Amino acid sequence: MTPSTDCSHCKGLKASSPLCKKHLEALKSLWYKKLKQKGFDDIEQDEDHLKRWTSSSLKTDGYQKHEAREEYYRLAGQFAHEHTFSSKQEKFMWQKHAEGATIKEIIVLANRRGMKTEEGTKIYKRFVHEIIQRLAKIMVNKCLPKNRP
Repeated sequence: MTPSTDCSHCKGLKASSPLCKKHLEALKSLWYKKLKQKGFDDIEQDEDHLKRWTSSSLKTDGYQKHEAREEYYRLAGQFAHEHTFSSKQEKFMWQKHAEGATIKEIIVLANRRGMKTEEGTKIYKRFVHEIIQRLAKIMVNKCLPKNRP
């Protein structure tokens, strides 16, 4: 919708100029009608309010998860320096995990280095996953207070 020549505010404005409130509301109404016809259900009542109440935990949950993840990797890095690993391979995999590498990335790096499983096969997903899970349990047990319920 371009500025209207009927409106005293819009009279003489260029096509790229902002619309007056009257014409902006008309344009908004037109588009909300089109969206409704297509089945769109807006969750907002207006710019500042939702149609249905929601808790603010949506914002805090993400932050808490981020903090927990940050703490986990901080502990994983500390564990990488303090723990006595059963092999250089195990230590390598844990260090990469503590640096945030995915299992897939660890597999690629380990295979490039020529690492093998106990059976002599290439490193694979379950092998790395089991090592990381076992070491994570050890790490958590070392970090948690002994008198927990």
